[in-house]
Amino acid sequence: MKQLLIGLVAFCSIFSDTKAQGLLKQTVDIDASQLNYGYYTIKLPLQEYAMPSIQLEHAQYVTMPVAVPDSLVHVLNDYKIVLGTERKKAFVFLQIPVYQFINGKKQQLDKITITLQENPGLKSTKKILKTTATHSVLSQGDFFKISVAKRGIYKIDYNFLKNTLGVINGPCASNAIHLFGNGGTMLSEDNSVSTPDDLTENAIKIVDGGDGQFNPGDYFIFYANGPVAWVKDSVNQQFRHVNNLYEDKSYYFVNIQALANSSRVDSVVIAANPTKSVDSYNDYWVEDADAVNVGSFGKQWWGDEMGNDGVRPTQRVFTIDADSALTPLTINLLVGARSTAGPSQLKLSINNVVNKNYYFNAVGTDELSDPIDDKYDQFAVTNTGQVKLQFDFSSPYLGAKSYIDYIEVNFRRKLFFKNNIISFRDWNSVGANQIAYYSMQNANPSIMVWDVTDPLHPSQMQVQWNGASLNFKQQADQLHEFVAFNSNAFLSPQLEGKITNQDLHGLSAKDLIIVTPPAFLSAANRLAQLHQQKNNLRVVVATTTQIYNEFASGSQDIGSIRDFVKLFYQRAGTDTNQMPRYLLMFGDASYDYKNRIVNNTNFVPTYVTKQSVNVINGYCSDDYFSFLDSNENIENENIANTMDIGVGRLPVKSLYEANVVVDKIEAYM
Repeated sequence: MKQLLIGLVAFCSIFSDTKAQGLLKQTVDIDASQLNYGYYTIKLPLQEYAMPSIQLEHAQYVTMPVAVPDSLVHVLNDYKIVLGTERKKAFVFLQIPVYQFINGKKQQLDKITITLQENPGLKSTKKILKTTATHSVLSQGDFFKISVAKRGIYKIDYNFLKNTLGVINGPCASNAIHLFGNGGTMLSEDNSVSTPDDLTENAIKIVDGGDGQFNPGDYFIFYANGPVAWVKDSVNQQFRHVNNLYEDKSYYFVNIQALANSSRVDSVVIAANPTKSVDSYNDYWVEDADAVNVGSFGKQWWGDEMGNDGVRPTQRVFTIDADSALTPLTINLLVGARSTAGPSQLKLSINNVVNKNYYFNAVGTDELSDPIDDKYDQFAVTNTGQVKLQFDFSSPYLGAKSYIDYIEVNFRRKLFFKNNIISFRDWNSVGANQIAYYSMQNANPSIMVWDVTDPLHPSQMQVQWNGASLNFKQQADQLHEFVAFNSNAFLSPQLEGKITNQDLHGLSAKDLIIVTPPAFLSAANRLAQLHQQKNNLRVVVATTTQIYNEFASGSQDIGSIRDFVKLFYQRAGTDTNQMPRYLLMFGDASYDYKNRIVNNTNFVPTYVTKQSVNVINGYCSDDYFSFLDSNENIENENIANTMDIGVGRLPVKSLYEANVVVDKIEAYM
């Protein structure tokens, strides 16, 4: 929408312009050269970010100079209003229909009077700018970056701190141990969604014998939510998974130093009487292997490839543990196939009984054809125990391939402890002023239960025992997420390395922001110096690693680059002299963020669309990094995303190329 509207904004001849408090009235000439799909678009300023009232009157029409199809004819009241903000100033794009049937003949709008009345009482929701940290927690002290591959409870012991990290030489005070991070899921592309400003200290549970000293044999544990997000679907009382596009791991930072406060796992005691009894829960399962981007564009990656070439398997089998299931399994899946020669088929058998047949058409060979024919399906399976899904691919045409994007399963099962750890939640007990009483079977006194609804600050539930039944209470005014585990469930993180102290939050206002991979830093610094000397610009060079650490908890994420730029934009308030003016991405980009393709060039990542099938609507763009106002969202076509900062890219692929480009720029300056 942003790209379309920016190109449509017309400069109008204003015959009269009356402006009062919240009132704008003007008469405009319609420039026939600025029409698009039967509409004329004008940009109108607003005093407040709120949808205004529009009145169109005194319309004057002329005979159409050229013929247009009936599909472009709209009644005048079918005008469109799109609300937006540009460098913190509100506006609307008004799209006016220009073609009408008058007395049975097509006429073209020539002149019209627009009256705009603002409605401050209808102010649209707009996120209040948050106060940013003046310094990063990474600015002082020793920090060690660790990684985890999946959701679970992780253990770090004395030997890990002493021998693996080398951060202690002997026993230390337990309250000097800290863990920082923001979890492992992706940052939202919607600017209205709040994101952490800096690294957050996570609550950890220290097991030190109670003496306050971290000695040999002592350890601490923490909860990690992993890189895959599960989004609540409150309407259907289910969950939808969201794979992390950028990382297969999530990261945390271990720090040993005396701070004013230390975050620890607190205990929760609920005194109120329960109103709901819970002995079952909502469970989910997913298979989603992101291995192949069929069209080489967009966010969608397919997995579990099958083919008839003798190299790829023709069959894929998955087993779902549905033991103690109380409801049918709701299965959502997306499958696809690619063959340019002719059709193909994918057969699905459930527990060795053919259940589904998916038929795929051949795809075109020209560059504008969709690269894959895909099929979405949802169905229920009543089996319990082990549910086997078997996919068999067939095609008479050599070279045909089939893929599984994902298989997602939701169902309810008995609350039964198994495999040393379970994660659980219950839609049925949620309600205002409700207290849920959970009863878990097959339990023993070694089990702990944590409420991990806030994954950064889990709390430990007070539990009671009745034979092999574990019981506890928790408020149920919202959906709570729990994890029950014993010591056999503990996982071990991996050391990524020691972090050099950094403080992007401590920077002052800048005109030009250069983002570079560490490998090109010397060339980027040289370019920054040129702009400082030749153009008198305030310039900062930040590496992708620094930005990821401070703004994405160590993970690659394009949202972290946006948030880094927003830091300067927000601090400037309404002072345009303090707002950043330019953003330069110093390195090439790729649709592959995880280096799965040969000779990948993902040095400074860019935005790519969700659209990955239709080549016309799929694209990559650095404009994403310039949408800095709190109401903007690149995935929302119903709002006007406008650029608040100039953005460009030098798509260099090596330090040699980077130096050559800087040499050329210097020669032209």
